[in-house]
Amino acid sequence: MSRFATALLQSVLWFRNRPVRELLHRVSSRRDVKLRAEVGYDEVARRFDRLLAMLPVQPACLFRSFFLLNFMHLYGLGADWNFGVQLFPFRAHCWVARGNMLLNETSHAIEEYRVIHAVRATGG
Repeated sequence: MSRFATALLQSVLWFRNRPVRELLHRVSSRRDVKLRAEVGYDEVARRFDRLLAMLPVQPACLFRSFFLLNFMHLYGLGADWNFGVQLFPFRAHCWVARGNMLLNETSHAIEEYRVIHAVRATGG
């Protein structure tokens, strides 16, 4: 719970009034975490989802993904931040994945999106 609160505070402070390019730079410029990850990607994602469900509001994909990346970083894990678009009708969406493992989205929710940018985060 304390990592979740820490990641939430960090995310709110970094997200507020910043352009997306600064958020992307913050995630992509992280150095590899020196500590060995104590749990796996799927377990950290499940913990995040359980705790996120307790918040009074559910954040949009951009903040939720940034928040998840910060939460994972506190566990010594890094993942990719993917940005995709759908053309007709136009929609944009982002999500976090590690290889083929989706961490905050389901495969059917993103199947219509074409990835236009991916930020490779370090760690893990």
